[in-house]
Amino acid sequence: MAEFFNEAGYEVHEAYDGQDGLDKFVSDTYSVVVCDQEMPKIFGEKVIPEIKKRSSSQPVIMFSSRVYRFSEEKKIAIGADEYIDPDDLGNMFTRLVEAVQRVER
Repeated sequence: MAEFFNEAGYEVHEAYDGQDGLDKFVSDTYSVVVCDQEMPKIFGEKVIPEIKKRSSSQPVIMFSSRVYRFSEEKKIAIGADEYIDPDDLGNMFTRLVEAVQRVER
């Protein structure tokens, strides 16, 4: 996924698991955070509230390539600005780029 965003002209900082993502977020500034729901160590639904505690205005996009599906209420409760569910996998990269562009505005 990082390669796709790099090729689309974005600077990407990869995290290898949820804890690594939180550590990177605390030590740097990002215009948008893209977060997988199913990460090792800490799932996205736990990472996003931690990010929002530190910066409530931080745009966060969560996606899932597995069976996880979230209602609009759950997405709001978690704090994700955008959520891309597994039904959109065929268009996932397009939807991610569109979501990044929306939250960057």
